[in-house]
Amino acid sequence: HYWLESTQPGAGNVSAAGLDPTEHPLLGATLELAEGDGCLLTGRLSLRTHPWLAGHAVGGVVLLPGTAFAELALHAGESVGCDHVDELTLHTPLVIPEVGDVTLQVAIAAPDESGRRMMTIHSRGEGGSGGADASASAWTRHAAGVLSPAKDDDTASYELLAGPWPPVGATPVDLNTAYDQMADAGFAYGLAFQGLRAAWRYGDDILVEARLPEEVSGDAAAYGLHPALLDAALQGTGLLSVAGPGTPVVPHVWNGLRFRTHGAVSVRACLSTLGATGAAVCVRITDDTGVPVASVDRLELRPVDMGQLRAVSVSAGRRGSLYAVQWAEVGPVPVCGQAWAWHEDVGESGGGPVPGVVVLRCPDAGAGGGGGGGVGEVVGGVLGVVQGWLGLERFAGSRLVVVTRGAVVAG
Repeated sequence: HYWLESTQPGAGNVSAAGLDPTEHPLLGATLELAEGDGCLLTGRLSLRTHPWLAGHAVGGVVLLPGTAFAELALHAGESVGCDHVDELTLHTPLVIPEVGDVTLQVAIAAPDESGRRMMTIHSRGEGGSGGADASASAWTRHAAGVLSPAKDDDTASYELLAGPWPPVGATPVDLNTAYDQMADAGFAYGLAFQGLRAAWRYGDDILVEARLPEEVSGDAAAYGLHPALLDAALQGTGLLSVAGPGTPVVPHVWNGLRFRTHGAVSVRACLSTLGATGAAVCVRITDDTGVPVASVDRLELRPVDMGQLRAVSVSAGRRGSLYAVQWAEVGPVPVCGQAWAWHEDVGESGGGPVPGVVVLRCPDAGAGGGGGGGVGEVVGGVLGVVQGWLGLERFAGSRLVVVTRGAVVAG
């Protein structure tokens, strides 16, 4: 790139567009709706602006982790005084493309009589701005839920995590090959998501320690609970009998989700199975000193459907713009054996015959003594010639060859 590009999401003055800035890494702006007491939060995601997301690949597809949806829901809720997620159901995976951006929308409805608000999370790929190609701009709903103000009668217990650590009687779990086993099951975790440090069995519960890797720990303060850290804590569910050995599972429905403190870098977590099948867990999280960080009363998990994931990935790949910039290898231009002339000798205003090949000499940008100007000047000059060439009928039977230093390009 010749021009500097900001890699920070939400860069720019959103206030100039009638929006309020949102101080969150995943969301850039907030719009308060004129009617209905609702609001809309927006953001853009890409591997360029959020490179750590590349570390969450399932079945070879980079997905926004379920923990990021939890972070989006809680941040949006806190912005309207609802810092408790009664329910958050994840419907469709959000694929992060290798190239290009994804636009996010978190919509919050007006409160009902009890103060609860409905919420949805949608996305669409870059280039989706309406118009004739509606299929390229379709919004996909990924999650829906209910937000409410937190209650004072919270009964979450953190006693086990705040006492001597690890608790007496806890049995250590060997994690030396844990990430290799996860990769074999379809989860290719990058360094940002390899935060699981230790685990123990304690009765029917799993206790874990997790820490944000150094490459992302500097961003922890900007999040309620960094999605990579929460994901690492939940990786302990793989040690529970949730869906059978070797079966990868992901969050599906969150109930009773709440953050207590923000910006943790390392945590302890207790994962307790709920029900006979073990398809749901209760989660309690503290920092490494036992201070409460987060709680989930019930988190339902489900196996990954690789077939559905591939279908969603293909659909997402078709969702973006039909236009892209790419290099195409071009063979040698057949000048030899044909009549040709320099472009300056033929001219655009002359009326004489034009040979089959006309050659335009392109000066180097900034070439001393060669008539070259800056990059913009040289490109502008070539563009002017090409525009004039295409506008004149006398050149219809000829080929324009632009000669640059070290290359001959057919036009």
